[in-house]
Amino acid sequence: MGALVVLGTTNSDLCPVAALLDYLALRGQIPGALFCLEDGRPLKRRVFTASVQQALTSSGLIGTQFNGHSFRIGAATTASAVGLPDSTIKSLGRWSSDAFQGYIRPSPEDLVGVAGLLASKEPSP
Repeated sequence: MGALVVLGTTNSDLCPVAALLDYLALRGQIPGALFCLEDGRPLKRRVFTASVQQALTSSGLIGTQFNGHSFRIGAATTASAVGLPDSTIKSLGRWSSDAFQGYIRPSPEDLVGVAGLLASKEPSP
């Protein structure tokens, strides 16, 4: 099933439009799925995940810590951290419920002050 994805230019090294244009130049005009293998077969999720895990491991990271939801976690967390409204985060991740909130991870900086805040509160009577 297809999905409409809206991309915007960022004029940075992480520009999604530039990356997609570079990919399309390599991919060529093969009909079919946008993301495909060199022989034209659609790229399956498990193949993509295994490839990312292998690349992470090759770069010295622990590739097995990555899974298929890692991009959703990263996108929801980053969107929240930069202050995007919940409705926009839901739309970006194509969530129809508030399940996206379970994907948002607090930063260590956010967690550092929690103990002090909790210790400063008086218990309710």
